[in-house]
Amino acid sequence: MSFTSEIAMHPKGVVCFSFAGKIIAPDDFDAITAQADKFFQEGYKRVIIDMSDISYINSSGLNLLVRLLTKVRNKGGELILISLSESVEKLFFITKLTSIFTICATIQEAQNIFNAQEA
Repeated sequence: MSFTSEIAMHPKGVVCFSFAGKIIAPDDFDAITAQADKFFQEGYKRVIIDMSDISYINSSGLNLLVRLLTKVRNKGGELILISLSESVEKLFFITKLTSIFTICATIQEAQNIFNAQEA
């Protein structure tokens, strides 16, 4: 399965990217980076990335996620990854990326984190 992405807006200015397939080819990332930059320029600072349909990710895919995280944090925001498969979660643990990313099981859990930040 090739890489695909969808974007949805959630309440309180949360942008949710849903990724599917394999995150391996840097050529696929230009459109996502451009879309994210547009949202960041418009002032959106809360991003959720749904990884439930990701079957594989390599170093290029990890680089994309780190770049998006850096961009949103530079704008004073936060990015949360949700629904990582066991193999993807293991890769994040091995690479120690679990120490820099916020990872949640569900979108509701991610929304609760954003709501707590508002309080």
